[in-house]
Amino acid sequence: SKPTSAKLSRKQPRKLEIPDLLRNTTGAQGQLFTLEGTARRITRIVVEDPGIQEQFKADIDGDGQADPLDHYYQIDMFVSLKGKSVQVKKDADDKNAPVFSNVYPVNVCVRTLPPELVKMNQELVSGTPNQDLLRATVRLHGFFFKTWSYQTVYASSKDEEGFQTSPIFIATEPKVLPTEIVRSPYIGVMISIV
Repeated sequence: SKPTSAKLSRKQPRKLEIPDLLRNTTGAQGQLFTLEGTARRITRIVVEDPGIQEQFKADIDGDGQADPLDHYYQIDMFVSLKGKSVQVKKDADDKNAPVFSNVYPVNVCVRTLPPELVKMNQELVSGTPNQDLLRATVRLHGFFFKTWSYQTVYASSKDEEGFQTSPIFIATEPKVLPTEIVRSPYIGVMISIV
């Protein structure tokens, strides 16, 4: 039977600790983790291969019919490093590898999105003023699949090749968490003094 959110939630996921994961990716492969972080971009990935579409059929909409996997979503998100810094080097002599402080990028593949995340992403795509990236706090359970390297502007500023390494997770539908806006009482005081 196919994994569902209910089945996954009965398993005991481990809390994601990026430094530990990156030190032992082989041992972490296939392990279930809880991820919580900020979703920054969602990309709809079309699956064109009919064999793959059939192989991963599942009842997504609850109508009792198995739906082919004709697409999934890749969520690019940042997870907290809890005040730590991480540097992933190509080898021991690599002095130019980028350093990530406080947050680290991860990629998560999901079959479905909750309505509130769909709405936020649609607003972003339609050109909501003053917003170029999604900023939604999400929590999900996902299996660690592998790491992959890709070029980024940030990594290119540190190294000619410009590659950074991120973990990929296969996960259940994310849950959007309410975001609290923290206001400082000192802001009003500073404004009134100026």
